[in-house]
Order: sequence, then structure tokens, then C-alpha cells
Amino acid sequence: MTSVEHKPADPVSFLALVPAKTIDHPAAVAKKAQAQSTTALVKFAAAAEDTGRMLDAIVENTRAKNIEISMKTLAALRANADAEFSHLKALLGAKLPSEVIELQSSFLRKRVEMWVEQGRAFQALTTRTMAQAFTASS
Repeated sequence: MTSVEHKPADPVSFLALVPAKTIDHPAAVAKKAQAQSTTALVKFAAAAEDTGRMLDAIVENTRAKNIEISMKTLAALRANADAEFSHLKALLGAKLPSEVIELQSSFLRKRVEMWVEQGRAFQALTTRTMAQAFTASS
């Protein structure tokens, strides 16, 4: 094989050959970098604005659903309290122990049915809320 001799490049001699390019080159690089930075900033600002609008929609939807869930919770608490007071009133009106046992078993059955119904209602509400939140965000 033949060996080729490599000479190291002399940067000073290279710059001396084209003085106009050496003066204009940093300015051109700076202009290009500025243009790229401006483009990136505009894209970033647009993406941030889109994200802000999306988050505003999610927060508003969540706030509305939170109010709906709170109202449903208060209604369930009120129904439970009314059932408890009605049961207590019925117990106070019982004259025989057999009536108390009958009232207790009937009340327990009704309470379990009410809990199941309330649980299903809350599950449906929260499932619908989450589905709407995810569709609003995408």
C-alpha cells in the first residue's frame, strides 16, 4: 500500500485566504440561530396556549362535575338521615319485641338496597365524569 502524507490544516492560513467570508460568517451564523430560536419560540408559545386552553376546559368540566357529585352526595346523606329518623320513630312506636325485630330486619334490608342503589348511581356518575374529562382532554 502506498502511504499518503497528511498535512494538518493551518486555520490561520485558511482564514487569510478568504477574508470576506471570515467576517460575514459569524453574522450569518448568528442570524440563522436567531431565526431558529424565533421559530422555536413561536411553536412553543402556540403549544403552551393550546395546552392552557385544554387545561381550562378540563378544570371547568371538573368543577361542574365536582358540584354535581357534591349535590348527589348531599342528597344521599339526606336520604340516609331521613331513613334513620323514620326507623328510630318506628322503633319507638313498637310495642312488642317481635315488632322491633321485624322493624330491624326490614330496615336492614332496605338500607342494603339503598346502599347498592346509591353505589351504582355514584359509579355511573364518576364513570361518566371521567369519560368526559378524558374526551375533553384529547
